[in-house]
Amino acid sequence: MSEQLGLFGDGLPEQVRCLSFWSPYGQLIVDRIKTIETRKHNRLAVGWCVVHVAKKIDHEAVDRLLHGSSVRVANAVEGYLTYDKSWRRWQCADAGKLIGLVWIGESGQLRAEDEQAACIYEPGLVAYPLSKARRFAHPIEGVKGHQGPWYISREHIVSALEGSS
Repeated sequence: MSEQLGLFGDGLPEQVRCLSFWSPYGQLIVDRIKTIETRKHNRLAVGWCVVHVAKKIDHEAVDRLLHGSSVRVANAVEGYLTYDKSWRRWQCADAGKLIGLVWIGESGQLRAEDEQAACIYEPGLVAYPLSKARRFAHPIEGVKGHQGPWYISREHIVSALEGSS
């Protein structure tokens, strides 16, 4: 276990904070494409955070990212979601799973030049730099998310990380 924790330098607390992210944002975070999280408030604490992909898909963001972003972002989004023609909607294989870990830094104001890193720009949003993101080798399935932070034990995270790069 200490070998896995050594990958993070700062170590992990006994109980690790989790946050639910709508798809495709959660996947973009753990794949180090979205390196700034945005919120309307500055209440996110600095530290490690487990990324949970909520069952909700931000369809407006999917459309914007597929047609108005870089090829890299658009290709990533297409890889996370499948379009069900009979239901006429996107579906996400990662929904309801804990898929990775990320470090959340100190907040600041989102700047227009941060749009690519945040995958969005809206004046007045608070920006949280994200770093040290790592996708789990073994996602933790069947997890019901919550609004706001919630917690999971470090042992679950370490076993999910085994074999990740």
